[in-house]
Amino acid sequence: MTQTVSSSPPKWVAIRLSVFYGALFLVVGIVMPFWPVWLTARGLDATEIGTVLAVGLLTRVIASPLAAHFADLRGKRHQTMSFLAAGMVGAYLLYGLTWNFWTVLPVAMLSACFFPALMPLAESLTVRATYDQKLDYGRIRLWGSVAFILTAIAGGLFLEGKSVIFVWWMIIGAAIVVFLATFILPHDQQPKLTPAEGTHAWARAQQLVFQRRFLLFLLVAGLIQASHAVYYGFATLHWLSLGYSKTMIGVLWAEGVVAEILLFAVSNRVIARVGPERLLLIACALGVVRWLVTSEASSLAVLFAIQLLHAMTYAASHLAAMHIIQRTTPADLSATAQSVYASTSMGVFMGIAMFASGPLYAAIGGGAYYWMAGMAVVATVGAVFLLRNAPD
Repeated sequence: MTQTVSSSPPKWVAIRLSVFYGALFLVVGIVMPFWPVWLTARGLDATEIGTVLAVGLLTRVIASPLAAHFADLRGKRHQTMSFLAAGMVGAYLLYGLTWNFWTVLPVAMLSACFFPALMPLAESLTVRATYDQKLDYGRIRLWGSVAFILTAIAGGLFLEGKSVIFVWWMIIGAAIVVFLATFILPHDQQPKLTPAEGTHAWARAQQLVFQRRFLLFLLVAGLIQASHAVYYGFATLHWLSLGYSKTMIGVLWAEGVVAEILLFAVSNRVIARVGPERLLLIACALGVVRWLVTSEASSLAVLFAIQLLHAMTYAASHLAAMHIIQRTTPADLSATAQSVYASTSMGVFMGIAMFASGPLYAAIGGGAYYWMAGMAVVATVGAVFLLRNAPD
């Protein structure tokens, strides 16, 4: 089945997709650093906050593939994305009616049905456009990273000395921007399926997911992404324990994001020269190096050097995954495949790793990175077999 994305000039398609990524990461740039602060103000303790975040990860494992498969069946992903964005606005508004853990939890489950499902649909639409109109995926995707770092910095400055209630209002405002941005998305031209065709597509989607090579890809991509769990959850605490200031820690975090932006900026040349499967193998191998060095590093110079590898362990592995899915998945199942990848890597694998990282860090501190390195080792072995079976 053929599919194209929009009939607009390629440059205009790239601009519209870049704007949408920027809007999406406005939300991420507020939620990641500041949402736990708002939940604390609602009376949740650390265990309850961890539970809320974990439930969100697990909910997306079911909700995201279902939303993506619905979009594949309808053939108009931009319309599905508008619906999801509207649902996200409504779900975050409901947080205003919460006052403790038991009222927050169901709203967290509801909100996890909407926002997480937007990302794989955006990835599917973007990667398809890059192949149809010869665009550069990385140069579109990097605007999400730019928006994240600018929002995190600006949000911190804005919230200084203000009530944490503004965190909630900032997220709602960003969610409204995402909803509005869905109306400028390029329109994909995949036809709507009949009920019989939909049943056949569902059977094909199941066959795709359970193919041996696709399962191996999910294992490798999931492990290398989940190996960041200790970093995401406890890097700040670890660096504070080494005596570094919050300002310097902010610089270290920013360096990692800038490194991924630089890789995304040259992504087409990297993919053309290296190939996605080989790039994934390199990312996994450098993940072993990164986490082993991070576990022992106390020198600022070493930390600055090793943070540059974020461009490989996160950005390169994600970039490789996008191209592997695009090259090996039928067009009418691409959103489903993207969603299965996202819910597996950032849902199942990251959820389990995040649950384990807390007790690990509490017990052995920076030594918890050794376990992340172990995950990267397994991912590297799997990536070797994936490369051996790569298509021409």
